[in-house]
Amino acid sequence: MKSENIKEILLGCAIGDGCIRKNGCLQITHSIKQKEYIIYKKILLESVGFKVTFKEFERESYGEIRKFVMIYTNVTELGKSMRKYMYLNDIKIIPDDLNITPLMWSLIFQDDGRQNKISHYISKKGGINTRVETNPWVNRYTIYTDCFDDKSIQNIIKSLKYYNIDSRISYSNKNKYPHIHITNKISKTNFKELICNYICDNMDYKLDLPTYLIS
Repeated sequence: MKSENIKEILLGCAIGDGCIRKNGCLQITHSIKQKEYIIYKKILLESVGFKVTFKEFERESYGEIRKFVMIYTNVTELGKSMRKYMYLNDIKIIPDDLNITPLMWSLIFQDDGRQNKISHYISKKGGINTRVETNPWVNRYTIYTDCFDDKSIQNIIKSLKYYNIDSRISYSNKNKYPHIHITNKISKTNFKELICNYICDNMDYKLDLPTYLIS
């Protein structure tokens, strides 16, 4: 396996819900509902030579005891170098020169993305807007990028643009948390086609609808 493939999988797992520790260990935690998905990541990491440990545990979350699953890799020199590469003052960033590949985008979206479902469209007839009920379709794809700074957000948008995907930013919680939205018809289709071959079976509900409506 080429070193580029190893970096691609390591960084793809780290950008979303993963964390590269200072010692070079990649650690990922999900709720028990995403057990199949985290096993998918375990297999992916093992396919490029990492030794991966899996465990289930319980901890308090939102006032109640919940079940979680975790994987973590062995300590590697690559992990240490990638920690230095994508952490600035111990804060995760998207470096200017990072090439976010389709596989990496699929991991980012499965971790932090969603499709916004809508069941109508607006028809203009005789100067009057009419709401027409339809089968569900995707109004937009949203990627939650709450933990990244403005420069990292711009680098994410630049990466999407490389694949002919236009996007825009909105903010929640009094302009505190940035989210990236893909709303253009062609861009939604391009994004779905970019990542669909890398989606874990139990995460394909995030791509199960048409990206636009032909009225």
